[in-house]
Amino acid sequence: MLDLIILAIVAVVIISKLFSILGRSDDDFAENNKMDPIIEQLYKKNAASREKVDIEIVSAIEAGLPQNIRDVFDNIRKKEPSFNADTFLKGAKAAFNIIIQAFAKNDKETLKNLLAPSVFKDFVSAIDARIAQKQVLEKMVVGINEIEITDADLSGDTATIAVKITSDQVTALKDYLGNVLDGNSSTAVTNQDLWIFTRNLRKDKVWFLTNTNST
Repeated sequence: MLDLIILAIVAVVIISKLFSILGRSDDDFAENNKMDPIIEQLYKKNAASREKVDIEIVSAIEAGLPQNIRDVFDNIRKKEPSFNADTFLKGAKAAFNIIIQAFAKNDKETLKNLLAPSVFKDFVSAIDARIAQKQVLEKMVVGINEIEITDADLSGDTATIAVKITSDQVTALKDYLGNVLDGNSSTAVTNQDLWIFTRNLRKDKVWFLTNTNST
């Protein structure tokens, strides 16, 4: 009988602790000066585990990169702790689609916000030449098959990252009558491009495209 009473008391204590924990955030735990020693120990252990997982996720993404690139990324994180390869590649992929579409649509304003001045000048020259000849460029990225970082550098506050992008694109240059001058509006062609993005980590909010090459 006494054993049952003891078990009942233990159960009540455990349940009361669980109810006190439910609905609280990690910050609530960290700020609770009266935290039960056992719960506090579990919290600290859990927090350490989460931090380790976060580090491992970043490491897993960058694990396949050459050591020199990983070293550059580590140095970038000293200036911008939130930087990681995964987020950068997602941004590069989005920029790739946006820039190609903007170029095809003669959207100079969008290009100006994403291109370095020298690259913007080249793009504008190509657009103006196309307009002068009354030509229309139809260009669409059907899919990006592969995107990978091939090089990286950090000079002062300026970071530079080279990205190789393999994509399937539909491209057709037409005259003002709709006749196809180059390309094919119904066939996707695999393209491989090397784009270089640069950003001043102190001043810039975006990575600017500073060079493009087709390989």
